[in-house]
Amino acid sequence: WFYFLLAVMNVEANLFIFYALRYSSLVSIMVIDSMAIISAMVLSALWLQHRYVRVHILGASVCMIGICFNIFSDWEADVEHQTSGAQQQGQLNQENLDDPGMT
Repeated sequence: WFYFLLAVMNVEANLFIFYALRYSSLVSIMVIDSMAIISAMVLSALWLQHRYVRVHILGASVCMIGICFNIFSDWEADVEHQTSGAQQQGQLNQENLDDPGMT
C-alpha cells in the first residue's frame, strides 16, 4: 500500500506541474524548477542529516544567483510591459481627442 500511495502522489504532482506549465509564464516555471534543487538540499539536510561539502554549497549558491536573475528579469519585463501599455493607452486617448468622430 505504501508504494501505491507514493505512485498516486507522484501522478498528482505531475498533474500539478502540467497545470503550472499551462497557466504560468516560462520564467515563473524556471524559478520554481530551480527552487526544487535547493529545497531538496535543505530538506535532506534537515530530515536525513546529510552533510554537504563546499562544492555542494557553491552549486546551491550559483543556483540561487540564477533564481535572483530570473526573478529580476521577469520583474523588469513586467514593468516595461506595464509602462508600454500605459503609453499606448495614452496615445489611443489622444487620438480620440484629436478626432471627435471616434468613440
